[in-house]
Amino acid sequence: MKKNLFILSFIFLIFSYLYGQKAPKNVILLIGDGMGPVQVEALSYLKSGKPAVMTQFPYHGISNTNNLRDSITDSAAGGSALSTGKKTLNGHVATDENGHPNENIVEWVSRENNMGTG
Repeated sequence: MKKNLFILSFIFLIFSYLYGQKAPKNVILLIGDGMGPVQVEALSYLKSGKPAVMTQFPYHGISNTNNLRDSITDSAAGGSALSTGKKTLNGHVATDENGHPNENIVEWVSRENNMGTG
């Protein structure tokens, strides 16, 4: 996992450099529960066809958050997959299948890069 987080941080810093931006001072991880592409698109219909602000951000991503053993995922397992980079069982929050804690991305960024996180 540390290797994946390092690669993710490295890619982010490279994009920041390429686009003439300073390295980020702080990192905020937002996880929208139950918020997939269809829900975001529905928001624009509610706003009379105007795009949601979040769709105008320069970077977007899509992830698969199936739980460790099944394709039907609850909020705990889905949020854990997004925040730790590792899949877990339904009903588990940021732990492996044996209940041992998985470090989340926010903790790693804070520790490794001495950044404010939220």
